[in-house]
Amino acid sequence: MKTIYITRHGTRQDHLTGVPTPSKSGFVYDPPLAEEGLIQSQLLANYLKENAHIDYIFSSPFFRTLQTATRVADTLNLKIEVESGLSDWYGGSPNYATFIPKPAPFNKLIEFFPFIDKSYKPNVEITTIAEPKDEMYDRVGKTLQVLFDTFASKDDKKDQEFLFVCHAASAIMVARNLLKDKSAYIRCGVCSLLKLTQKDENSD
Repeated sequence: MKTIYITRHGTRQDHLTGVPTPSKSGFVYDPPLAEEGLIQSQLLANYLKENAHIDYIFSSPFFRTLQTATRVADTLNLKIEVESGLSDWYGGSPNYATFIPKPAPFNKLIEFFPFIDKSYKPNVEITTIAEPKDEMYDRVGKTLQVLFDTFASKDDKKDQEFLFVCHAASAIMVARNLLKDKSAYIRCGVCSLLKLTQKDENSD
């Protein structure tokens, strides 16, 4: 049986100030968390330590999601598996009609986030500018399959718990894929937590 926790990153600095704020990575469309977001992330980490038994943390490669995941990884003494397939959706904004926002390269992210698992490399890329919703649903579905195929068999535990650290849109799409419902209504506030349980096919 799999237990899947899905969260959105904490509050972004630019959402508080209204001013574009590049992260330390130097990428304009990769804003960091506000201090409020860091506090939210630590509260999330504390909750998971007391109420869950997370085996793996999967995160989008953007700075704000990795900051959130790092608070959890540090508290739970786990590595972060970075997967670009969990990146945000940019299909609904005219500002992104001519390019796909990119995070820092993987080898640079490692400089900022020591909990990143260097042995796992991202497998799913966004290839469509102004990605349609259906394509994002499929992209996230492919990402889930890759991650479960890679990590669900890494140990002999019968029951595993996974945490996905995403953006609002990608968190929603993770949930919709797991529910097999493309239109499921999912609420997704900053550092909110959704828990889903997926039974094995052979389970009663």
